[in-house]
Amino acid sequence: MERFTHPCRPSIAGNVTSQIINLLRVLPDHRVSIIALCRAAKTQPRWKNDGELGFNDSGAGCVPAFVISRFEGIDQNGRNFESLSDLEEEGLLKLETFDNTGYISILGSSEDSIESEHDPDYYLKQRFDYLSVILRAQPDPFSTIDWEEVTSQLSSTVVLNCVSLLRVISFDDIRRYIALLQQNNTKWAPLISI
Repeated sequence: MERFTHPCRPSIAGNVTSQIINLLRVLPDHRVSIIALCRAAKTQPRWKNDGELGFNDSGAGCVPAFVISRFEGIDQNGRNFESLSDLEEEGLLKLETFDNTGYISILGSSEDSIESEHDPDYYLKQRFDYLSVILRAQPDPFSTIDWEEVTSQLSSTVVLNCVSLLRVISFDDIRRYIALLQQNNTKWAPLISI
């Protein structure tokens, strides 16, 4: 499987834990379901325009590279997350289960532990990174046997975080993000239009 790099951050330099924390810092709930990260890291079955079921990898270029590299080999259901226990060892992240769904969340003391020495568009990129993860994780209806269960597990993440993010993202933010994609010559930018 071909590896994709994020168009706004070509390298994945840095600690994965700090990258996860920075991604979660923009969310009101400060947590993300493990199933969303695991599904976003893999190619999912999608319905093609001709009505056949296949694998469409469009959108992989907008998922942060650290998500793909860290979560690609984890159980698709996101339930068996013992292999993620190393994320808890630093004491900044917590793995927890709620309503039969595994989550990664920021411990209260670590919310301010990562410095914010980023460019002005950094948090804008983080918001769109998160939305890209959630959009890629969503299953197409009837594409897999468990599509309804997966949709149900992702619903709390969508309600708690995505709706809040969409309320603060303006059309100008969308235009700025598209300009960033085009500036970095991503092949996905022409597919996005307002």
